[in-house]
Amino acid sequence: MKKISDLFLELEKYLYFLAMAVLLFFVFMATVCRYCHLPWPYWSEELSRVLMVWLALLGGGSLVRTGEHFTVDAVLSYMPRRGQQIMLLAVWLIVELFGAVITYFGIVNCIKVSGMGQLSPALQIPMWMLYAVVPLTGISICIQSIPYYFPFVTGKRRYESETDTEKEKMQEGGGET
Repeated sequence: MKKISDLFLELEKYLYFLAMAVLLFFVFMATVCRYCHLPWPYWSEELSRVLMVWLALLGGGSLVRTGEHFTVDAVLSYMPRRGQQIMLLAVWLIVELFGAVITYFGIVNCIKVSGMGQLSPALQIPMWMLYAVVPLTGISICIQSIPYYFPFVTGKRRYESETDTEKEKMQEGGGET
């Protein structure tokens, strides 16, 4: 399961890089053209907005994997070891359920919008393509959370996020490199 998650994370990294490069290009060029009074495609603003939303939502799945989402573990730190394991398993199953729910309703919404035949105002592409980020985010969350709860199910030790491993290496090395 970890190999699938790793593959998905690598694919997401390439998509983020591509989307960020396109976003930066269009925003930079639109700004330069605006100040130099040069013509620039009117649809670049809508494209930039869509890319920002896609980057923000798809980044959620990667943050699940790397353990960089905001967490509050005040109650968890006072629980006994077995209670912590049960609580963490419950949390990761809820995260998995959340991913499944937004995937389902995202697909339902995309099908509904597809039937309407709506097009985006400036880009003139089907709106369901813009809304497809919601089920993709749900799929990403489901896939990226599997390495966390899978060890509980199989009885193996807890999966550590990439961030946890980096912190341990820094502590062993005596600080930041």
